Amino acid sequence: MKKYFYLNIFIPLLLVGQHPVTLYDPLFALQLQSLKFNQELDVYKESNPWINTSQAQKYYPLKETQANIRILPQAFFAENGTDHQFNLWTSATLDNITMLADVRLIQAEHNMDYFGSEYSRSGINGRVNTAFVRYENDRYLAQFGRSPVVWGSTYSSIIQSGLAPSYEHFDGKINMGDFTVEVLGGQLGSEYLSDGTRIKRYISGHQVNWLSCNNSLLIGVGEQIIYTGQNRSLEWVYLNPFVPYVFTAFDKDEEPTGAGDNDNSIIFMYLRYNYKPNLSVYSEMIIDDYQLDDTGRQNALGINVGLDWGTHIFNKPTTGSLSYTQIDSWSYIHHGQFTNWENRSHPIGYYYGLDVRSVGMLTDIWVTPSLYLNLDYTYVEKGNNLLSSGWGNDVTEADPFPSVPVTVYHFVNISLSRYMKNGLLELGWSNKPFDNQIAHDGQYFTDYGLYLKYQLVWGFGFDLE
Repeated sequence: MKKYFYLNIFIPLLLVGQHPVTLYDPLFALQLQSLKFNQELDVYKESNPWINTSQAQKYYPLKETQANIRILPQAFFAENGTDHQFNLWTSATLDNITMLADVRLIQAEHNMDYFGSEYSRSGINGRVNTAFVRYENDRYLAQFGRSPVVWGSTYSSIIQSGLAPSYEHFDGKINMGDFTVEVLGGQLGSEYLSDGTRIKRYISGHQVNWLSCNNSLLIGVGEQIIYTGQNRSLEWVYLNPFVPYVFTAFDKDEEPTGAGDNDNSIIFMYLRYNYKPNLSVYSEMIIDDYQLDDTGRQNALGINVGLDWGTHIFNKPTTGSLSYTQIDSWSYIHHGQFTNWENRSHPIGYYYGLDVRSVGMLTDIWVTPSLYLNLDYTYVEKGNNLLSSGWGNDVTEADPFPSVPVTVYHFVNISLSRYMKNGLLELGWSNKPFDNQIAHDGQYFTDYGLYLKYQLVWGFGFDLE
């Protein structure tokens, strides 16, 4: 089955009293148009979920009240199956405090594709995707709960893309002029050994980014780590934003106990530059493993470069993206105990995983103010390594990239969407699979076909005081 409508768009936090919107809301396509035309780089410094702007309320206005409830049922029909969903979210904003809860019900046949879970009852599976409380003022942000995490300079980041099932975490930020310091600590889904032993998995990270005073250049650097073990708990040393993770390896008291090296860290850096008011270029790089000595092993790196633009063609608002991504054969995976860069069988970083080279092109043309045409094409060369693979980067320096056998994919999605007063109607053709099936399962797909989707948008609001 295919995931045709999953847009992850950066939405700036603007005014207290407006409300966060989840990843499954049709408002995202409207926000994307605004983002690519305006190229406001401070958007990429904000925490997810982002607050909707007034422009995005053109079709589905949120009530100007302190609390809102929104219902988003979806009916999806394709040549090879159906994908019906029900989404309910409630939000509340009072002074500097924001709360959001988002519940999603899906057909049981798509459990692994959306939630990474095999459990269902009566053919239905449900999950709380987002549930958090956030305090924010001009200088500080503190958020606790469950929500997708996006770090990087693009909505398809190879650092953390926000497309994996959400996880519980704490996120703290301090704004110091043009600089922002952020620290994150959370718990991923657990894994189990063959004898039923539960292995707990944790994630931490910190980053510093700088935005130029004229809002034309954003630069960020940081590191993140996954650490696991039967008796592991949240490591406070990994929450210190001023202590690099590499130094914990020199401290014998901080070495993991049990079998194997159960700490897998990644260094990252990113930038985005506004070349023109409606054109920006970006780059991201991850360093999972770099061979300083002659070890005979391959480096484990990743790079993502691209551009976003907005213009008018024949007086029609048109936005687009072009990107190139390369993730080395042994990036994201490690010889520790369940320390691969995934959560609930979904990639945390690049959505097609590791051992991959790809080129993506996306164009949206607004034929009328309420009708837009989406043209999406991705070329993928996928090697043999998966996020479910074991680590084997030993005497591999001469091996080809991607590793053999290489599978070549041509993923296409063409759709025409109509925004109406109470919903969205979409007709299209696609052969795009769920991302985790390529990154984690390594299945080969040949099915394709037409699809029709209708999503109802309905809600109401009220004041709390």
